[in-house]
Amino acid sequence: MLSTQKNQKGAISILLTVLLLGIFLAIASAISVPTLKQVKMSRDTGQSVTAFYAANSGVEVVLYEIRKGTICDSGCNFEVYLTSNDGLPVYDVTYVDSPSKITSRGKFGSTVRTVFASW
Repeated sequence: MLSTQKNQKGAISILLTVLLLGIFLAIASAISVPTLKQVKMSRDTGQSVTAFYAANSGVEVVLYEIRKGTICDSGCNFEVYLTSNDGLPVYDVTYVDSPSKITSRGKFGSTVRTVFASW
């Protein structure tokens, strides 16, 4: 009779241990899922800012060329493509003289941002 009670106490201890481990695992999962989503969102925000600045740089390049006078006099399309395979931001720019309009797309990682300038 004494050995039966010891076996039941051991079984109850194992059952409680498994139950507690399951509860701790559920709590850890509930905490880690939102945290991982926030980490991904932070990374995407950084890529978005970098892509925006790349697009803005494309606009600045065309404006600089216009001020220098090295770009079309009238009625032309001007396209600049900066490509990179080493993880750097890239942009492509289209300039239309009539009406004066610049469209620049910046890309970094999987994020693309577009900037328009017209006057």
